[in-house]
Amino acid sequence: MKVFTSNFLPAKSLAIPSPVDYRRQCKTFSSTSIQWLESKAQNGGIDIQHAINGGGSENSAAHSTLERERALQFVYSIDLHVMWEHEWAEMKTLHSASTPLSPQEALYGGRTCPLRMRCTAGDCETVHYVNFTSLYPYVNCSFPYPLGQPKIIYKDFDDPRNYYGFIRAIVYPPRALYLPVLPHKTSAGKLAFTLCRACTEINNQEGSCSHSDQERALTGVWVSVEFVKALSLGYRVAEIPEVWHFEKQSSTIFKGYPADATDEESRLNYIEDYRVNQGIRLNPDKIEVNPAKRQLLAQRNDLAQTTIVSKPN
Repeated sequence: MKVFTSNFLPAKSLAIPSPVDYRRQCKTFSSTSIQWLESKAQNGGIDIQHAINGGGSENSAAHSTLERERALQFVYSIDLHVMWEHEWAEMKTLHSASTPLSPQEALYGGRTCPLRMRCTAGDCETVHYVNFTSLYPYVNCSFPYPLGQPKIIYKDFDDPRNYYGFIRAIVYPPRALYLPVLPHKTSAGKLAFTLCRACTEINNQEGSCSHSDQERALTGVWVSVEFVKALSLGYRVAEIPEVWHFEKQSSTIFKGYPADATDEESRLNYIEDYRVNQGIRLNPDKIEVNPAKRQLLAQRNDLAQTTIVSKPN
């Protein structure tokens, strides 16, 4: 993947998101204040305008804020609600608060487990061991990828089936699904595919679940494809705080001749090998190599840039 993105990926294809999320690129507000306002709006069933959903004004001087509070209360007779940051910090220890969506949260990994502990072949049956490999190359080759920068959506949400990207949500799982779809991380960081958050937290493996929908609810960030699949199997949406929607996508971004197929003979050999192993006959007239495009080291903010010197000058 690193070789491909450095040498063959077309310009302006895959987004390189801000390492501190899109909200902070032009941030003039306190994250704590936004959390409290969102909590107040959700609990009161009202719409509160603030810095990330349509506007707001900056007023950093404490004395100006206090004067404004008194004017709103006593001059304009407004029912004013005030929350200090230290008070909100105490409240968050008792009640969860919504946090900005991070794409890394959608990378859960996977679990392996036997679906049947013992299997005896019946008449006219055979038992096979199958190991699936090369899943990532298969997805790269066969399925679409998001292109460009996402559209960040905080309110007025559409049907989740109309989104392509990442969805932060609270969902109610069904009660009778044999293989759960959406992954969930427990408070201890353990990955589980569960239909009840409360049962997973206490590792309940005996008896039936008697928890309410609110106790069973799962909160997380999921890729829209698996989210839509979950909805088709009985999951219900309780709340969607944020969506990253990619308006463009492509299923051909990883396609083209490999780098070693440089002449007519090697390309014909590649097409024949693909037919034998994949069962697909490629049309050589529709195979194009992406132009080389190297990325600068400075764009890779995950790599340390260190200079070692032996002399001060």
